[in-house]
Amino acid sequence: MEKYKLQYHKLIENFDNKEIKDYYKVLDLGIKGFNQIQIKDKIKISKYKIYNWLVRKTKPIEVRRYELFKEKDYFNEDFLNQNLEWLAYLVGYNLGDGNISKDLTKVWFYGVDSDLEKIRKILLRFKVNPKIYL
Repeated sequence: MEKYKLQYHKLIENFDNKEIKDYYKVLDLGIKGFNQIQIKDKIKISKYKIYNWLVRKTKPIEVRRYELFKEKDYFNEDFLNQNLEWLAYLVGYNLGDGNISKDLTKVWFYGVDSDLEKIRKILLRFKVNPKIYL
């Protein structure tokens, strides 16, 4: 099983790290008292992003995804490696009998009762609260 070990840095590469870093820099500078124009000059990003992040309190999808992964402890290499086979099972099942939403936030699995019950148990390992419709 060692040759299939999931590597932390490979998982991180899937995130837009610049967007994540920029978001946290903007928040930090805002807390330190910098105004939006000063932040724009320092970080060289759009004033609209700064306004959305500081005033409207929105988060980029990359930041929301990153925080969700951290919250569910998906960056823990031991957790990932202990559950790699289950993750592969879910991906394989989904590719055959399921789909993923365009915004990558929802996953559907189709099947008979016994298959869906097995999927539910596996999803619980990943700290996901599945909804099963029969």
